Amino acid sequence: MSQTKKDGLKLESPKITYEQTLRRLEKIQKHLERPRGDRLKGKVCIITGVGSLKGIGRSTALLFAHEGAKALYLLDFDGTNLPNLKNAINKTYPDVHVGRMFLSHAVVYNFMKRSSLYKEMLQMTLQFLNWSLMP
Repeated sequence: MSQTKKDGLKLESPKITYEQTLRRLEKIQKHLERPRGDRLKGKVCIITGVGSLKGIGRSTALLFAHEGAKALYLLDFDGTNLPNLKNAINKTYPDVHVGRMFLSHAVVYNFMKRSSLYKEMLQMTLQFLNWSLMP
């Protein structure tokens, strides 16, 4: 697809090929080959959109575990691949607690309606940290 600028020059939009995508994935995977980091040491992270087997959410979850996160809470509309990701993280990073939650449209609706999801996630996090909310 091309666009014409005001000066008459045509701009070609880049087409991303399958090979380019594979090269980018290989580059991302190399981040996990270096020694574990501590940028997220002791942090509790909530990551949404982790359901794809080759997506940004999954990559983010793996990178956060690699960077020393204490706990990861993984959320997605499609819970099919969440057990796979949890197992992958637990196998490579057994010190990272992984909680997962399938977000149905009903859950999202309720979240928008009364913000219960936020409260549930906060409660799960506090429970993991052995903290409690003051009454």
